[in-house]
Amino acid sequence: MHIDVEIKDGVCTIRLTGRSIIGSDAAYAHTRQELEAAGCRTVIVDCRAAPYLDAAAIGFIADLYKSLKHFGGELVLANANPLVREVLNVTRLDGLIPIFDEEDTALAALAPGNRPPQPGCNSPDAPVFAARPAIA
Repeated sequence: MHIDVEIKDGVCTIRLTGRSIIGSDAAYAHTRQELEAAGCRTVIVDCRAAPYLDAAAIGFIADLYKSLKHFGGELVLANANPLVREVLNVTRLDGLIPIFDEEDTALAALAPGNRPPQPGCNSPDAPVFAARPAIA
């Protein structure tokens, strides 16, 4: 799977392209590091060019969602095809992560005036992602 990250007006868009292959975990780790370095708190995962999401992709999205939510961020999905939606339904992520038919609709929903306040989140100066334990 090929992953592109675009950062524009404070929103980070992750574009997933193609099928997952062995080694995708490294691409997901690199993407996470790129988002962290950029200080991304608002993320759209664009699934337009992803035919399906495998376990590695689902794990990446779930982990990213959890980290962002912990620090008052937001993650949404856009352009999910029926197969991707089915995987999200089976994993019950569709009950946690908002899914939009179009990227423009997702952007509008993420506009500062459209988001409810996030109770209990850390200050804007807090790190974006939770510290991960080192692998021995």
